[in-house]
Amino acid sequence: QSNTRNAVCLCTDRKMLVPALFVADAVRSRLPGSANRYDVILFSQASEVTDVHARWMQERGIVFRDDLDMSRLSEVKSFSGRLTPATLMKLWLAEHLAGEYDRLLYLDSDLTIHGDVGRIFSLDTGPFEIAAVPSGRILLHLTEQKRRQTLEHFKALGMTEPYRFFNSGVLYIDVAKWNRTRLGERALAYIKQNPDLCFLPDEHALNAVLDGRIAGLTPVWNIRPITRERRWAHDLARPVIVRQAAKESASAI
Repeated sequence: QSNTRNAVCLCTDRKMLVPALFVADAVRSRLPGSANRYDVILFSQASEVTDVHARWMQERGIVFRDDLDMSRLSEVKSFSGRLTPATLMKLWLAEHLAGEYDRLLYLDSDLTIHGDVGRIFSLDTGPFEIAAVPSGRILLHLTEQKRRQTLEHFKALGMTEPYRFFNSGVLYIDVAKWNRTRLGERALAYIKQNPDLCFLPDEHALNAVLDGRIAGLTPVWNIRPITRERRWAHDLARPVIVRQAAKESASAI
C-alpha cells in the first residue's frame, strides 16, 4: 500500500474472482498516468483465493485483503441467481477502512475500464455520503406494464417521486460521511427487515435508505454496453467505466 488516502475496492468470492482480477488489473495499469494516487484493493475470503491468484495480485501491485467480517451476513436471506453474499461486502468498506482512507471507489466485477478512474478522487460529494450514476431514464424504454411494476417497486421500497434510483455497481464513497450516518448499518438492517423487496440486496437497500440523496455522477462512470441505439451516448460521453452484465431492475443508462 502506498502513502495515499484514496482506494479503489473490489469485493468478490470465487464465483467472480477472475473477472474481478481483470478489473483490478485494468484499474492498476492506469495508475502511473493518473493525477491522483490510489491503492487497488481486492477483498475476499482467504479460502476463495488460491496461491496462484495471490501471487498474480502481488506481482501487479494489487492489495489482497481477507479481513472483512462476513458474520454480519448470517441473517441475510435475500440472495438468488448469480448474486452471492459477496455483493454485500461493499456495505462495510467505509467502516472497515476508516483511518486508512478518506475516499473509496467501489467497483463491481462485471465492468470494463476505459480510462483513468483516479480522476474521480478530485470530486467533492458535498453533503452526501456517496456519488453514483442515477438511472431513472431506463423507465423511458420499458413497456407500460414493466414501467408500472418498477414504479410500484420503488414506492414499496419507501422511495419518493421522482425516484432517483441509482446503480450500485460503481460507488464513490466519502468515508467520514458514510460512517457518520451509519449508512452501511442502515442498509443491512433494511435488507434483513425487507428481504422480499430486496432482490438486488445492496442496490435496493441503499436506494431505499437514501431515496435519491446522492451526488449524481455523469454516465461516463457507469454506462451500459454499446448498442446501435446507444452508440451516440458512447461517442459523446467517452466512458471511463462500462458495465457488461445486465441487472434485473433499473440500471444506469
